Amino acid sequence: MKKKKIYKIVFVLMIITLLTFIPLVKEKLIFSDSGFDTSYDSGGSSWSSSSWDNDDSWSSSSWNDDDDDYYSSSGSSREVTRLEMIFILSIFVFLLGMAIIPNLISEIKSKKNSKETKEELENKVIKKIREYIPDFDKEQFIQEGYKIYLDVQDAWMNFDLDKVKNIVSNELLAQYESQLATLEVKGEQNIMEDFKMEYAVLQNALVENDTIDLTVVYCIKFKDYIINQSTKEVLRGNKNKINTVTYEMHFRKELKGVDNHIKCPNCGADVDIVTSAKCPYCHTKIVRDSGNWVLTQKRNKYQR
Repeated sequence: MKKKKIYKIVFVLMIITLLTFIPLVKEKLIFSDSGFDTSYDSGGSSWSSSSWDNDDSWSSSSWNDDDDDYYSSSGSSREVTRLEMIFILSIFVFLLGMAIIPNLISEIKSKKNSKETKEELENKVIKKIREYIPDFDKEQFIQEGYKIYLDVQDAWMNFDLDKVKNIVSNELLAQYESQLATLEVKGEQNIMEDFKMEYAVLQNALVENDTIDLTVVYCIKFKDYIINQSTKEVLRGNKNKINTVTYEMHFRKELKGVDNHIKCPNCGADVDIVTSAKCPYCHTKIVRDSGNWVLTQKRNKYQR
């Protein structure tokens, strides 16, 4: 049976249940098993003064001394047991559940299909990479990329970016140098420790200009806080708190032989280098791609 047809049947049954319930509500209901905790005065038709003394909540129109019935007006009254009420409400809740449960099942299946789709997309990325790098191994690359990340974090923490100049792009190196200079002037140090990789997913591969750019999502746990370099006092963050950060990282690799002639990332001048050098015009540090994977971008997508 199609989902739309099921919803129509459930909707009709819910309407029928409501139409059954509404007349009972319109009648002045008296619950026969509501407890009757308050005692009656055996001498007359009114409530015992000890139980309802000075209570204005019962007006003269609600209780008639000349009649033994509630609500002396012409409206009808009917005794409805709690069992009847529970039964009717149970039917309504059941029908409501029949409308909601298919959606929940559909959502669960959708999430499962989404997971399968991610795996399929990752396999497509791997297939594309292997068109240019036949011996590409996903797990080996994931570990290599994670090591690059750890080396960069260590170099950042210890103000020693020269250690990673061959595994990060010139643009990223220049960005880190600028940020570290600011920290150093303030006499601060960023401590990052206790790293643990939760997972990594290959997201995209782009090939252009004889290079391949691989986008990878890493989820990593670690501690991250700022201290005073001299006193070691924690200035920002919590040294005991573990952060979970999801990164989007980009890695680049040369697909052909390495060319010693490159353009300066700062001024655009042609520079002839062997392994590393400075631009003769603007004195920007320049690092030649080694033919290995190089980190070109690291972006924090979200964290908790």
